[in-house]
Amino acid sequence: MRKYNLYLLFVAMILLIGCTTHIETEPLLNNDQLVLPESTANHIKAYRRFNVNPKFIGNWNKTNINIDKGDMLLIFAEGKNTKSVSMCGNLLLTIGESSPQYAAVNELQNRDFSNACNGYFMSHSSGEIKFGFRQKSKGYYTVDLFVISESDEKYLLQTLKDLVDINFDDELFLSQAMSFIENNNWIFYTQLDVTSSPSNAKVYIDDEFKGNTPLKIDKIIKHDARNICIKLDNYSEYCNTFIPKNKSRFYVDLKELQNKFPASTSVSLIDNIESEIKGKENNYSPTQLVQDKFYFGEYHALVIGNNYYNILPKLNTAVNDAQAIASVLQNQYAYKVNLILNGTRREILSSLDKLRG
Repeated sequence: MRKYNLYLLFVAMILLIGCTTHIETEPLLNNDQLVLPESTANHIKAYRRFNVNPKFIGNWNKTNINIDKGDMLLIFAEGKNTKSVSMCGNLLLTIGESSPQYAAVNELQNRDFSNACNGYFMSHSSGEIKFGFRQKSKGYYTVDLFVISESDEKYLLQTLKDLVDINFDDELFLSQAMSFIENNNWIFYTQLDVTSSPSNAKVYIDDEFKGNTPLKIDKIIKHDARNICIKLDNYSEYCNTFIPKNKSRFYVDLKELQNKFPASTSVSLIDNIESEIKGKENNYSPTQLVQDKFYFGEYHALVIGNNYYNILPKLNTAVNDAQAIASVLQNQYAYKVNLILNGTRREILSSLDKLRG
């Protein structure tokens, strides 16, 4: 009977230990929350500053912040441990139910805050974010948690700069944010290589001259729609809208211009001039007189091809059709073409405003 009681006690202890590995505590908000700037606050899906306690292993600290698969997480953490394990290596997180445990942050090389860390990654699951720990330890952790939609990632750099400007007296956040920006240029910037045939063509990004081909731009902000134009005298102009990603490259085979105005209008206009100058003595060709008498100006076209609409199934040919139309207008009729592929409403309206200007 005594052995049986000891056995029951042993089983009860196992069950108790098993239960403690799944304890969840309510979030403990820090009193010193960051102030979100009005200009970019709408690009932050969620933000909180928490105090988390590494006292018990398996004691998961809830956040009451639910995220979607594909959201970007930015985590700044600071704290102290009494164990030999680093504070940064001790912090874990889970997302949703039955989620694997992730290392929440990486070591941040910062002389002033050796116990400061950051993490930036995409969520591969949906649910509530919870923080936990690898080893039991006494101490404290302060965590700034930012959730950013994937579509708003292109605003992250400006959002962080605005946060720094408005929270300049928060020494910990200021140091972490500036170090994160400095040490993670790959998140915000990429390279752009532009070559053309013939070479020595002028390259314009958003109407700003950047140099002649072949051209290498070491730092261009990623994920932000830009307009590129490549121009060379007596050759058709190439213009396009693109979103810089990792090491964007452009190679353009420029076409030599045959006429300075659309061929469909040249015959009738020359015929009219020939009848008008009949019997007059001059040394001008009809083509020269057409150019002198008529100012044709520049031809502009905005071509839009979208394969994706919220209210329609995915289209298959819109982008290809738009590219073909843009090529004809550009190469055969010397149009300055602004081609938008799968553009947002903002990009389209911005391009229309430029045409009106």
